[in-house]
Amino acid sequence: MAQDFREDVPMSFLLRAVLVIGALSYFALKRGEPGSLSHAIPSTEAVAAVLAGAAPAAIQAGTAALPPETRERVAREALAGLIRRAGQPVPEIPEPTSRDTLSPTDRAPAWRGIEAR
Repeated sequence: MAQDFREDVPMSFLLRAVLVIGALSYFALKRGEPGSLSHAIPSTEAVAAVLAGAAPAAIQAGTAALPPETRERVAREALAGLIRRAGQPVPEIPEPTSRDTLSPTDRAPAWRGIEAR
């Protein structure tokens, strides 16, 4: 019933795992060195700025690809949905129920000193 190890795990998986672990180890060692790859990786803020700048152009390109009838219908439905939502009252968020499980005796300070007579 016992199967050979080579039958359970394909060799390609082991090779990929060794490759990934080796690459991560190499980059971890090179992390603080000047001239390393870390200078080529953009920051999160830079990526967000590029995406924010590209979004309007992508939306315009997407809407330009639609037929005029579809564009008009989508615009009317979106406007109607906004008007419906604007007419609805703002739902009130209920106060969360307390999760406090302490009793007044739990809150009382611990007894210290001589017992009162």
